[in-house]
Amino acid sequence: MEPKITIREAAALLETSPSVVQAYLNNNNLVAKRSGTTSYFGHETARELFNFQTSSKALSFQIVKGGTGKTTMASAFAIRASLYGLKILCIDMDQQGNLSQVFGVNADEHPIMIDVLVEDYDINDAIVKVAPGIDVIASRLENAMLDEALKMISAPLPRAYADYFDKLKGIYDLIIIDCPPNLGQSVAAITLAVDSVIAPVSMEGFAIAGLEATCLSIDELETKYERDIDLKILVNKYDKRSKICNTLYESVIQDAIYKNFLVQSFVNSSQDFPNSILEGESIFDKIQITQAKKDIDDICREILDFKPILKDRKYKSKKTKKSHVKKITTDTSENVNV
Repeated sequence: MEPKITIREAAALLETSPSVVQAYLNNNNLVAKRSGTTSYFGHETARELFNFQTSSKALSFQIVKGGTGKTTMASAFAIRASLYGLKILCIDMDQQGNLSQVFGVNADEHPIMIDVLVEDYDINDAIVKVAPGIDVIASRLENAMLDEALKMISAPLPRAYADYFDKLKGIYDLIIIDCPPNLGQSVAAITLAVDSVIAPVSMEGFAIAGLEATCLSIDELETKYERDIDLKILVNKYDKRSKICNTLYESVIQDAIYKNFLVQSFVNSSQDFPNSILEGESIFDKIQITQAKKDIDDICREILDFKPILKDRKYKSKKTKKSHVKKITTDTSENVNV
């Protein structure tokens, strides 16, 4: 995996010209490569170029429904953020280990979260470097016992993972947690420990029901622990050609509660995501501009409030319009994919 960002993309983010970016790279001895007529670079150069100043954050990707693209969104988000220069840690908490597989990590060769909780492994020993600026803590089937492990160690739920995440925030700019598609002690502890919960939802009837269950769980945690949990609902796999997709999308954006949590940017349905995973790459390994890359860039910039500044120069940053979901029931007679 070799994620890339082109100089033309960087110039657009910085609201300047490619020649200015190229000159800046040259003057500061920052590495850029070429593929044909296109110049590009990776994480190390991006970190120096963009000068993205942000407080360290932890984000969880979670929803009570499989097949919504949760892991795909988590991995793509992480990779794009690394191309803004952020240092990323991805934590796979789903016993299926799909995020680990996306990054090519053999979880049998490394400690996982259950080992950290029960066997007293140092969490740093579980970290695997997978790409420039991206590290991973893997997962495998044994993480299915995380709920029981939390009960066994009798850790206060709000601190069960928060102490680990707070420690890791001293090393990483962004921690991304891929949760299993269910409710339980472990997911609740993650929800209480992160700065934001991102709920990817595809516009399908069963996915909307999963979103409702997720929102209800968050409401209960907010009440019980007197917390204000930051929820962001991300529409994924949007297909404007689909009648049911459009109907459900309209019902979400018009809902009195959900519309307050809805991320305004959304991700269109695209074969680029599964194709890149099959090839052992990310959508950002290729230098061609695609709709899938643009969509991920849009959601990253909105959620992270990314306003890059070229060092030693002043540029205006466009303000991203922000908005954010919570509760709908939809009945439809059309068939949906499950």
